[in-house]
Amino acid sequence: GTCPSTETCCDLGNGQYGCCPYANADCCTDHAHCCPNGYTCDLSTGQCLKGAFTFELAKLAVVEPEANATCPTGTCPSTETCCPTGTCPSTETCCDLGNGQYGCCPYAN
Repeated sequence: GTCPSTETCCDLGNGQYGCCPYANADCCTDHAHCCPNGYTCDLSTGQCLKGAFTFELAKLAVVEPEANATCPTGTCPSTETCCPTGTCPSTETCCDLGNGQYGCCPYAN
């Protein structure tokens, strides 16, 4: 999954990505909000700041990873998330699809 060109892709900090509704936006350090380019995230007030201008932080919309490729079925210990070795290129992340299959997400980590 990717964001439209009019939006900005932000790391949600948990291996997922979210779309900010602004182009070239600044992603906030809380991994949940964003502000338009040139604005600063003020997490304590929940505002985007730029000089005398302020408005509410924008919430990121979660992007569902696409399974661009189906990886071989494998099992993992329940204590960790893993995939069979070598199932995705090193530039991608292997995700458990929950049905005994794995998908390659086009984002590293």
